[in-house]
Amino acid sequence: MYSETHTYDYEKKYPSDPLGEEVKENARFWKVYLDEAEHYDDEMLGGFKDTIDSLLVFAALFSGVVTTFVTVTITAFQPNYSQTTATLLVEQVQLLRAAGNLTAINAIPSTTLNPDDASPGTNDIWINGLFFATQCHLEMPKKKH
Repeated sequence: MYSETHTYDYEKKYPSDPLGEEVKENARFWKVYLDEAEHYDDEMLGGFKDTIDSLLVFAALFSGVVTTFVTVTITAFQPNYSQTTATLLVEQVQLLRAAGNLTAINAIPSTTLNPDDASPGTNDIWINGLFFATQCHLEMPKKKH
């Protein structure tokens, strides 16, 4: 059984072997065998090459998309410096007003704000955990069995 591109007539391609030499090193049997094995290997490797190319393109695109999502959502894990600045400015204005009104500074409530504190939500933690897990899964080498 031959594929469309493989139409050899081995009886015409290789001369017959003399009687008694049909299984020697240079016999037609081995030449036919090598031609068939080479054709089979070429088709198999061509299929592997096409599959690997598709998988590599998919992995690259998937990794790029997930990386974009990670860079966008990672801000939930960082302190909100805008909110920190606004809170400290409000406290400073209150202190300035207190100084102008001769109010005791101890009467102005101080903020309990920690500028380095970031408390992401549970959803943010889960979503980013899944993003990082997909990235790690793509980059881990496969184990041979």
